[in-house]
Amino acid sequence: MSGRLDYFFRQTVTESELDLGFALLEQADRDLAADLNIFGIIAGAAPAPHSPVPDLTVDLTAPARAYDHLGQRMFFGTGQSVDCAVDLVGIPTDVATAGNERWLGIFMRFKRQLSDPRTDGNSQQVFFRRDESFELVVRQAPEAAVGVAPKPALQADELLLCDIRRRPGQSQIIASDIDTSRRQAFIFAQSNSVAVESGMWNTLQPVAETVQAALDETDAELSEHFTAIARRHGANAIDFTPHGLIADANNVQDAVNELVDGLSATVEKSGADRVGARAMAGTPRALAAGSVGSHVSQLLSFLNAHLSATTGAHSASAIAAAPFGHVGSTSVQAQLQQIVKDLASDEPTLGASLVGVSDQEGRLDAQNIEHAFEETLKAFESDHFRGNESYRGQHRTLHIAPISGSKVLLLDSNAAGGAVRFRIYAETPSSVHADTPSIWFTQNASWNGSNWVRDASGYAGGFRFSSTDFEIFNDNTASSTIAWWANRWRLAMNLSNNSAFTMRGSISEIGRFSLGWTNTHTAARSCLCFVSTSFRNRLEVSPSSLTITPTNVSQSGLSTPTVVNISTDGFDIHGYQTLAAGTTAYMAGYYTSIA
Repeated sequence: MSGRLDYFFRQTVTESELDLGFALLEQADRDLAADLNIFGIIAGAAPAPHSPVPDLTVDLTAPARAYDHLGQRMFFGTGQSVDCAVDLVGIPTDVATAGNERWLGIFMRFKRQLSDPRTDGNSQQVFFRRDESFELVVRQAPEAAVGVAPKPALQADELLLCDIRRRPGQSQIIASDIDTSRRQAFIFAQSNSVAVESGMWNTLQPVAETVQAALDETDAELSEHFTAIARRHGANAIDFTPHGLIADANNVQDAVNELVDGLSATVEKSGADRVGARAMAGTPRALAAGSVGSHVSQLLSFLNAHLSATTGAHSASAIAAAPFGHVGSTSVQAQLQQIVKDLASDEPTLGASLVGVSDQEGRLDAQNIEHAFEETLKAFESDHFRGNESYRGQHRTLHIAPISGSKVLLLDSNAAGGAVRFRIYAETPSSVHADTPSIWFTQNASWNGSNWVRDASGYAGGFRFSSTDFEIFNDNTASSTIAWWANRWRLAMNLSNNSAFTMRGSISEIGRFSLGWTNTHTAARSCLCFVSTSFRNRLEVSPSSLTITPTNVSQSGLSTPTVVNISTDGFDIHGYQTLAAGTTAYMAGYYTSIA
């Protein structure tokens, strides 16, 4: 039902009154959908990476139909592409900080499509048709560290199609960047709003008389049954067809009882006699196919025959052995005694010289343990103090042969423990420092092959040098993985501009500035002063903010100058001041630069 209008006899109906009649009918349809809580995406509008080549747009399938929370219908019949590079007000969605991410939301909202322009009685153009249509908008949330970045809030008059993840330096949106877990799909009716009648049920006892409560109760009962927590079938309630030695039972319980009774029986043709055994070949004895009982009987017969040949197990002196190598005895007992005696001997041809060594990597020339000990001792004493010298066992010189890898660990010291752990790495030319090898000295950080990893919480840092540059770095973030050092100071020694460090990261610099104006004219004039200020060090990127604070002003009323031309090397300041004839003014203070 809808609100109604009672047009009366000889009424002069206005445009707004006619429009109101249609609006009330349209609102009735929407109120019906809203009252029944019918909303969401019915079909279509499924997101996918742009085809054929992914970029920063997302394709939506067609046809698409949806109702919003106000009961307004939205439809599009052809596929749509949504640009995710900017949001609905034109702000870029790029992620500026390494290690961060940003979530975007693609929403669809109701919109009128105006068409069929006509001219009314006042010679004004109006659109006769105002069809139901749609509008796609992109909303962005603040960027944050990976895993903790928030998603855009849901909108009361819009429907969320999907969430999109943006990453630093991203040029393509791929399938893994599209998240439909929050997609507002069509809901006809909430299951907790549909009633059931449970009065005659025997097993299910839902907490409420609704479909949702009945389904929850059914799931709980099935979960208890499938996990055997409760509602388990009794073994006597499971059918069994008699088979083999179980000839009488017709349920699982009786079958198990009959099987246990048959296997535990000690009478003939029971127990082990019921368990089959395959034939087993052997020399000089073999076992024919039969049962476990028959095999045990045959093995017992073989064992008795063997033991009855002597007074027990064979003695080692009764077991023959062929002479081999330096062992010339002919029995196991004699050979064992000779081996023990020869290994304990200190003669040059016996003892350790009889024990060989295997060196598959070719690092030793020795063929036996005695020569390997001599070779190892000589190698040790060449780089260490001997036992009869001061500092015995300590290094004389540390020699390290070439080791493959982009960053090779040379020293790892954990003497002080915790975040004081110290390491030295040798780096071959890489994509970062491709000109020459480098040496890295780090504290509280190690290289895992692709990233620096923090040993303990707190600061991590160090320095690196090569034949062409010197760099100091640190990181005070909470992330266990250091994608790149938060702060860096690099001094390039092989460039034409090498007088200062180049800084990168969160840098705050405070310095001084000063300006002066002089009016030599005989009348008041507006005077210009323009000065340049250089940073103490070069910045790798231009500052994100720069402010000047006057602290020493020659007179009141002077306007604050303007900062222009901010770069990685410094900035310019200019300002106009109106001075009386033949007067001067000055201003000094400090600037604050944050990169």
